Amino acid sequence: MARIMTLSSFALMARCVSVVVGGYALTGGIVVLVSALLHGLGMNLADAVLLTMMLGFPLYVALVIWGFAMRDHWRSSLIFLGLASVSMPLAIIFTPSV
Repeated sequence: MARIMTLSSFALMARCVSVVVGGYALTGGIVVLVSALLHGLGMNLADAVLLTMMLGFPLYVALVIWGFAMRDHWRSSLIFLGLASVSMPLAIIFTPSV
């Protein structure tokens, strides 16, 4: 017989908060970083921002699904935190001054 895993209400709430907030932060950092890089490669700034914002929605959905699909809550939280803490400073560095 398969063992069914249950989560306490606190663990479920913590997982929801970490996946939603971590995915949002990571998506925001990636969107700003990619739009700055596209602008640096010669794309118009408005077009680069619009393109990456539209691509950010499916990215956010994929990150949320991936975060809930992982078995280990702490691993997904650390991955979100680590990647967001790398993408945000890089986005600030590469963002052009307008």
